Amino acid sequence: MRITNSIITNNTIRNVNINKSTLDSLYTQLSTGKLIQKASENPIIAIRALRFRSEMSELQQYLKKNIPDARSWMTLTEDALTSVDGMVKDMITYTVQATNGPLDTETKLSIINTMKQYRGQIHEDANATYSGRSIFTGYKTNSTMTFTHTDPTIKYDITETFTPEDLDTVMTISNSVDAATITNIPDAGMPKRHDTYRLRLSYDKVEPGEPEISYTDAQGAPHTIQVKALVSEDGKYYNATYNTTTEKYEKTGTPINPYEIMANDNTNPNPDAYLIADTGEVVMNKAAYQELSQATSISMEYTKIGFEKGELRPENYFGCTCTTNDGIEKKIEYSPNRQDINYTVNFNQTMKVNTEGRDVFKHDIIRDMDELIDITQKTLDLEQKVKKLENMQKDPSYSEAQQKDIETMLAAAKKELDYSQDILVSMYGAANTSLTAYQNTVVSEISDIGARCTRLSLNETRLGNQNNSLEELKSVNEDADEAETIIHLTTAHNVYEASLSAASKLLSTSLLDYI
Repeated sequence: MRITNSIITNNTIRNVNINKSTLDSLYTQLSTGKLIQKASENPIIAIRALRFRSEMSELQQYLKKNIPDARSWMTLTEDALTSVDGMVKDMITYTVQATNGPLDTETKLSIINTMKQYRGQIHEDANATYSGRSIFTGYKTNSTMTFTHTDPTIKYDITETFTPEDLDTVMTISNSVDAATITNIPDAGMPKRHDTYRLRLSYDKVEPGEPEISYTDAQGAPHTIQVKALVSEDGKYYNATYNTTTEKYEKTGTPINPYEIMANDNTNPNPDAYLIADTGEVVMNKAAYQELSQATSISMEYTKIGFEKGELRPENYFGCTCTTNDGIEKKIEYSPNRQDINYTVNFNQTMKVNTEGRDVFKHDIIRDMDELIDITQKTLDLEQKVKKLENMQKDPSYSEAQQKDIETMLAAAKKELDYSQDILVSMYGAANTSLTAYQNTVVSEISDIGARCTRLSLNETRLGNQNNSLEELKSVNEDADEAETIIHLTTAHNVYEASLSAASKLLSTSLLDYI
């Protein structure tokens, strides 16, 4: 094969360029710290680098976004429930004090003021939010658990369901003494205490009406109990009839005591009941109670117009139809199914982050608090009544006949106070049981959140370790070894310099030198 000068020149230049390219590649590796700059240089390294980066990107989504968000949501939930737990503990302490002995006036006032504050705070905790989303309302994160302002016009037609366990008794007193004027006790005699069967609705101040209690017996047959209507005026109750002209229920006859009537209606074989709209109670006779106590399901439809700030929103608990003040009617479907909000916290692994408010914020606990406040206030008022009558008894300005009336009234007032004290102790005892059960529910939810937070931390630790492993593998795959690169660079530089030196000597000789 004949070798010409042009062949030698071209081969020399090509070899010098190869050495220069190698040198450039090593310089680039040293300056960037990476083995390759484009996929074509080494497809295997490139493919593995893309895979590592994809997994690390997903890991960062879990570690930097999902897990912190989930922890923040659950921490806020735990804080709210811990606050409720602390308030319930204080209320349990009050109930223990009340059941172990009579409360003095100062303690009664403290109980009233504290429970009013707690009632409002529980509602505030129920409306806790995270990043503008309500944390207790399930999927309805744009809504709230309670009404945030008073709306006297909004109307809800509510369908509430019950179980036989919701039936209980209410203790009331009749023939109360009026100490405002000197008058003898009522003709009916001394004050009396009544224990009346009742079904307590979730709301008070409902609309008067004649709703039906629907229930299903043990054989699955449907039945209804017609409820009689009442209206109240000046603290007294009257039978009511519906006026089609005014479209309102109007009082008829003389005042009645529905609690006393139902308590004494034990021999009537027919179920009977009254709706007391002010208190949100359906009081019933023994026949109605016995039928409902054997039922497998109980429901009742009623209407409430106007809600106070802090009252629980019906749509979070019941099927209902809402009519706003502009006349727009909206039927709200209630879903008994769980409304779990799940975050993906690991590869193919999700975790529930929310707690549904309907599981921990109950109407019963608020209604119990209202009744405890009410009976405590009534007992305080009766103490003042007794003191007033005692002062009247010591006042010489009253005649002998008046003093006899005052003495009779004082005896009746003391008896009424004794009844009220007994009712107070009994109600606080029952409240102690219900509050303890409620506290167990709250603590159970807090424990569940704690368990989920622990699981979340374990996932975070595992993902952190996995991220470190991927970082190491990624570095091994694509990062250049600095010491090795410097050695190769030095070698390549020497080779390049040698190739330049050889080329300069070789290319200085031409064909004429051989002729």
